Amino acid sequence: MTRLESILSGIINAKRVYRDNAANEVLSNPELIEELIMLALNSSSLFQIKAAWILELVFLAKPNIISPYLDYFCTGLKSVKNESALRSISKICRGIVSKKNENQPNFILTTTQKERIVEASFDWLISDRKTATQAFAMDSLYFLSNEFTWIKDNLREILQKDIPLKSPGYVSHARMILAKLEKEQKQ
Repeated sequence: MTRLESILSGIINAKRVYRDNAANEVLSNPELIEELIMLALNSSSLFQIKAAWILELVFLAKPNIISPYLDYFCTGLKSVKNESALRSISKICRGIVSKKNENQPNFILTTTQKERIVEASFDWLISDRKTATQAFAMDSLYFLSNEFTWIKDNLREILQKDIPLKSPGYVSHARMILAKLEKEQKQ
């Protein structure tokens, strides 16, 4: 068992105190980040869910920590299938492409990395995923839609088609994104 796996084993359940302790341990030992990302993206790992939880917390505390691993992260997005891991991974994607928080670093992504986030986000949006994952996917797609303008029509079509079929949380978030798209179209 690696040191990181030992730290992740200490997460008894999803209580925030356990996750915070593990995240603080990783933040104190940045040499563990690469392995954390590898575990979070590895669907066959017993530690995937816990690694994704901790990666999310580490990212929120220190976003730039993921910068050296962006290519690996973006390449591995389509391999994540577990819903609990996907929620955290999709939230990280939103954080990487978001430009709305002045404390957020401006990540320099290659076109290929952006395309991988777009592809994964559309996959999460059109497949049977939980509302949180789909809401983060909507946000990521919206943030990238000015660069890849074809996203707007596709995103609008999917959201309009799915609104009658989805949960109230999905509907609320979809309507917010549709309103933003409509406002931009009028400008």
